Amino acid sequence: MSSNSNFPCIISFQASDLSHQSVPICLAWSLTDGQYKSVSIIPQDDWVEGIDQGQFNIDDLFDFGSTAEDLIKELNQDCDKQILYSADPHWLNDVLNCLYSTTEQEHHFQIESVYDLFDDQDIQKINDQSRELAIEMGLNPHEPEDQIKMWLHLIDQSK
Repeated sequence: MSSNSNFPCIISFQASDLSHQSVPICLAWSLTDGQYKSVSIIPQDDWVEGIDQGQFNIDDLFDFGSTAEDLIKELNQDCDKQILYSADPHWLNDVLNCLYSTTEQEHHFQIESVYDLFDDQDIQKINDQSRELAIEMGLNPHEPEDQIKMWLHLIDQSK
């Protein structure tokens, strides 16, 4: 990636299932220098029964995850006063609302579509490029960390 670039804050997540009532399992986001963070989330007690334990290892989330409170502090520190860009802004809003509600807070982020970052906003073309890039780079398009890597690379290429 280009050095001395100012990258947007792109955020991706993994949720317990594909519904908008799902709970967050992992959050990944980019930093302005093109680096990124990926954090597993320790589930709240009332979330555990909604998590498919055949798909996610609950023990790993408890052993290696961060609390919602710690993750919120880190996200706020890293992305304060920035627009968050997501491939699915509406669902991200639901996920952040779920996460922030654990600390009785509301998030105050402006959330936009990651596609707005491209001059050519042909979504199908961008999706095709992202699939090709994922294959080239050996990325899993379902993993938040890999999604961030892919978006950062595509943004860097479009400059």
